[in-house]
Amino acid sequence: MTLNRRSLLHSLAGAAAMSQMSAVSGATPMPAKPEGKPGDFDFLTGEWRIHNRMLVKDKWIEFPGEATVFAILQGIC
Repeated sequence: MTLNRRSLLHSLAGAAAMSQMSAVSGATPMPAKPEGKPGDFDFLTGEWRIHNRMLVKDKWIEFPGEATVFAILQGIC
């Protein structure tokens, strides 16, 4: 029996799909979502004085600055 290329690829794709379906059906459920609450990582919120450095043509330029970080989305992310 001679198989042409198209029918061979078609049968191989079907076999691969069937093996994936059997692997998915035997998969274990996802673990529970980790517990946490909004605001767990608010350590950057506030006003900050910062020291900046920038490299320009092999020379460091240093200058002061200020930054303000606000909590948004009620601390969800």
